[in-house]
Order: sequence, then C-alpha cells, then structure tokens
Amino acid sequence: MVQNSSVHGAKSAPKLEEDNSFRGTQETPSPNVDGALPEIPVFDFDAWFEQEWWPQYPLKVEKIAAKKLARAIIVGRRSDGLKATPQELLAGVIRYAAAMTGKELRYIKHPTRWLDKGCWTDEHAERAGFGGRASTSTEAVWSAINTMPARNRRAG
Repeated sequence: MVQNSSVHGAKSAPKLEEDNSFRGTQETPSPNVDGALPEIPVFDFDAWFEQEWWPQYPLKVEKIAAKKLARAIIVGRRSDGLKATPQELLAGVIRYAAAMTGKELRYIKHPTRWLDKGCWTDEHAERAGFGGRASTSTEAVWSAINTMPARNRRAG
C-alpha cells in the first residue's frame, strides 16, 4: 500500500530499483541536469542542399529554383503529394549522376525538371557512360541504393 505522505493528497511513488544489467559493458549514463531528454539535432536544409545534394547534381543550373523545389518535396508542401526524405533525394541524385557519366550536357535534365518530375525514383538501365561498366565505387553506391526501400514511387 502506498502511503500518502505528501501535502494536498499527492501520493509518493515507490522507488524503482536501478537497472544494472548494462554495467561492465558501458559507462553509467549521466542524466541531464534538468531531467529533460537530450536534444535531437534539427535538420539543416540549407547546409544539406549546399554541401550534399547540389554538389552531386551533374548540371549546375537553376540553383535557387531547385532549392525551393527540394525544400517543398522534403517538407511535403507539394499539391500532387510527391514527397521524399533528404536521404531519398540524395540517393536518387547519386544514381542519376552515375547514369549520366560521360553523357553530353544536352541530355542531362535540369535539376528543376528532375525534382519536379520525381526522378529520384527512376531506375536507370545504364549505370555508366563508357561501355556500360561502372567503377567499383559506383557499383557499391548502386548496390547500397538498390537495397533502400522504394517509397513514394510515382504511379505510371
């Protein structure tokens, strides 16, 4: 039976035993001073776009418009419901850049068109420009990307 030892009718909670099952394998975690959960870093879209996505895109045109479209796709503000995570967009642009290796610039889509049409979901038959052979690192990227779950595929 819990004793009512505090003022105004609040009951005191029984003390929980400390879980020592992790001892010996890790250091004891130190609680926050105020007891709050640790902060999760906020996604920095501008840094992601400038440092990760844009450098990967094979044709550097219409940057401001591409940035606006990418933000709308990640946040989910598109009226057509097209949405993707930053990881999905980055994986898609890496696949596209690998497929466009060795192609003439006139055959590479502008980034705004690529984003607007949901091309990060495309599957490319040709993985490299020269003789269909890709480098080991490119093949590793393709292999890793192919194991990702296919989400938000456009209806044909």
